[in-house]
Amino acid sequence: MKRAIYIILTAILAASCVYSFEPEGIVSQRRIVIEGDILIGGMTEVDVRSTMPIIYDEEFDMSTPVGRAWIEDSNGLTYEDQSAPLLKSSFTFDTREASADCSYRLHFQDYGTGNEYISRWQSVIKAPTVTDMSFDYDLENVNIRMDVVGNDTNYYRWDYVEDWEYHAEYAPTYIFDLITFRARYYNDGLPDYSNYWCWNRAISKEFGLASTERQSQNRLDKQILVTDSRRSIKYQSHYRMDVTVRGLDKDAYDYLRNMKEISNITGSLFAPSPDDMRGNIICQQDSTEFVIGYISAVQIEKHRMYIGMGENTFYIAPLPTLLYEPTVDEKTTLLDHYNNGLRPVMDVYVTDPDTGMSSTIVGWGPSNCIYCQSFGGTKKRPDDWPTYHE
Repeated sequence: MKRAIYIILTAILAASCVYSFEPEGIVSQRRIVIEGDILIGGMTEVDVRSTMPIIYDEEFDMSTPVGRAWIEDSNGLTYEDQSAPLLKSSFTFDTREASADCSYRLHFQDYGTGNEYISRWQSVIKAPTVTDMSFDYDLENVNIRMDVVGNDTNYYRWDYVEDWEYHAEYAPTYIFDLITFRARYYNDGLPDYSNYWCWNRAISKEFGLASTERQSQNRLDKQILVTDSRRSIKYQSHYRMDVTVRGLDKDAYDYLRNMKEISNITGSLFAPSPDDMRGNIICQQDSTEFVIGYISAVQIEKHRMYIGMGENTFYIAPLPTLLYEPTVDEKTTLLDHYNNGLRPVMDVYVTDPDTGMSSTIVGWGPSNCIYCQSFGGTKKRPDDWPTYHE
């Protein structure tokens, strides 16, 4: 029988708990992927996708499944996605007022096949408590950590979002005049801060998992969330992390742990193969159909930590960019230097080693030393950011 490697067609939302992996499967079979926790006290997001093999025949169905989805609780109430279009593959449900005392399950009806997929009933797992977030560092790295006190489970999953403010190396006092092809003062020699301050964001690439099953106390102490170089520009000015933690039942924990091992290609030779890893979603019309995904009903805990200018003394700044006066001769003009990525920055005082006389030159440097966008950020400041720069 032919075998093939499957890949997920499109990335599942970060709020869901699926990351691309490569299980084996039968070539002719399309597999449905349904992921997203039922979030009690918040907005629930669910994504439906399908897998495709790297090797497939011309008749293989490569389409993304679309249909209708709804959430049902044990009291008979349903939660529907009312937004257009009626048939789609991504759904949002308002479960902010949903009761934590009920059990829940998800339904998805595939418009293309007519099949209905239903998750097993799940009791709501109460949120753990994040009691603290902290950081420590050694000679090379900084660690962001959290302390968590458990509630009614010994299994935990977390995701995080990082935001940081940083700045370019220099705020230039010169600009290059493209009419005269000379450097001239910007705004009477005042620094130009228009490209000095930037902000950037990163979302955790994979979820974190931990268990306290074998511990005497149901708590996570100094759990590492991120380890970064002390030279990372994240910590140059202001940094914050928002972590979201939820509890899991043991079945969900085992399922996600195996998925994570496969995604990282770190699973044991004796670990379950992807074909053995069934989630908690069943096709009503064919109970033997392999469906990828695990739906939990959870409450979440969110916690935020800032590292400000007075706390980031561990940051190791790069060596300063040396500014110099570019050579101009018969073959090379200032415009040539400009077109090659150099920019005039500021006045630099130099001393002639032979005469000891001092003079002022216009120091030039690479464009990335005056444009903060060169480091991947943007000028868009988060609305709730604690500092403000004109």
